[in-house]
Amino acid sequence: MSFVPLTHRVKRIAGRSRGLAEAAAEVVVLAPSEVSRRSRALYLPGQLDRIVAAQADTSIAYELLRIDCSEVVHDPTLAFRLVDAQLLGGTLFAAGTMHQMVGRHSPRIRGRTQQRIEDTVALVGTPVSDLYFGHRVVDDNVTALMAAEFGLVCRPKAVQRPDWPHVRAYGQALGATCHEIGDVDLAEAWVFQDHGMTDHRRQRMKRLRDSLRLDTGGGQGVVITRGSSGQARRLRNEGEMVDMLSAKGFEVVDPQRDNLGAIRQKLSNASTVVGVEGSALAHALLLGADDMMLLTIQPPSRFNNLWKDFTDLMGMHYGFVVAEGQGEDFTVDCDDILRTLDLRPVTSPWA
Repeated sequence: MSFVPLTHRVKRIAGRSRGLAEAAAEVVVLAPSEVSRRSRALYLPGQLDRIVAAQADTSIAYELLRIDCSEVVHDPTLAFRLVDAQLLGGTLFAAGTMHQMVGRHSPRIRGRTQQRIEDTVALVGTPVSDLYFGHRVVDDNVTALMAAEFGLVCRPKAVQRPDWPHVRAYGQALGATCHEIGDVDLAEAWVFQDHGMTDHRRQRMKRLRDSLRLDTGGGQGVVITRGSSGQARRLRNEGEMVDMLSAKGFEVVDPQRDNLGAIRQKLSNASTVVGVEGSALAHALLLGADDMMLLTIQPPSRFNNLWKDFTDLMGMHYGFVVAEGQGEDFTVDCDDILRTLDLRPVTSPWA
């Protein structure tokens, strides 16, 4: 048996655990910290009055900063080289540090590893990308572009959601190889801090988008349905919204039914995308036009503008309509959608 996870927990409780920077044999600064100003989101008067609560991982105060022209400091992009590491239960242990990479903590005791990788490994994956599809296909693929320059790209075995549709298809479309590994000893491993919306990340996002978008399409509107996918968020009048937008020439993407080929065909270079806030909007971010307008339907009890961080990064337009309802069931005013789409400026979102 391996008592490494238990030992590290005891050290952390005793205040003797080390951070990644302390434990690393080498730290590479790939992009320094940057300061930028957010663009103002597009929304109608009275929308903020409908907000009941924010999504659990954020707060209403922070979301109000996201949608306004607030200043934001982006963390640097860093690479950490660790030697003689162990990956156990999706958590990396090395030189007194414990780096969690999946959506749950490693058990206190694990069976001994049966394999050792002597080649240099570059690990991608976070607890967030283990839990949410959008982070898996956006964040992990963006980081993998950088990780490939450091070693063999690998990720821990998924714990929370190993069965997402389209994840493997995106990897195939990108021609990317990311090996999934379980409990293993690693002679040398690189891990990354890669959440700051820096220019370094922008350039990788551009490479990712250029690799995925098809030459067909351009200027079309697309509505992405949610149905029963992902965490419970039920738009009661989704059919009404889809019928209205379809009558105005919008394509319909149903991630539960459409394969990635169909999604790429419909969404590539789309000028406008509408959908309920959630991971399915990752398809729009990866495939939409450079000046796309992303309009999110916000459940009143889980206000969250995460995707605005990405549209700001890429110079896209972002708007929202707050629905009305209780809990996870809500209804959107279709006229509000059309009126918000009319707010789209003809210039850049920062003009």
